[in-house]
Amino acid sequence: MSDSFNVSNGVRQGGILSPYLFNIYMNGLSLRLKKHYAGCKMANLIINHLFYADDLALLCPSQRGLQELLEICEKYAHEHDIKFNTKKSVVLIRRSKLLKNAVVAPF
Repeated sequence: MSDSFNVSNGVRQGGILSPYLFNIYMNGLSLRLKKHYAGCKMANLIINHLFYADDLALLCPSQRGLQELLEICEKYAHEHDIKFNTKKSVVLIRRSKLLKNAVVAPF
C-alpha cells in the first residue's frame, strides 16, 4: 500500500464521476445501516436508508430507531472524516395510517 497523501481538490459538483465515487465511498455506511434492525418494513424487507446521487435519506417509523441510525452515521462520519451539512439536512415526520383496502405495490 502507498503512503497517505493530502487531497487538495475534490470532485467537481455535478461531475460525471460524482455519484459513482459517492456510492463507493459511502458503501461502508450502507453496509452498517443494513445490519441494523430499525427501519420501515415492506413485505419481508426492512429498508432504513436510500442513497441517490449525493443524498442520503434515513427511514424509520420510530424516533428511537431514527436516533440509532443517526448515531451510526455520526460514528461513520467521524471515522472517515465526513462532515454532514446540517444546513442542508431536514427531518420529515409523516404520520398517516395505511388505508384498509389500499393497494400497495410489492417491491
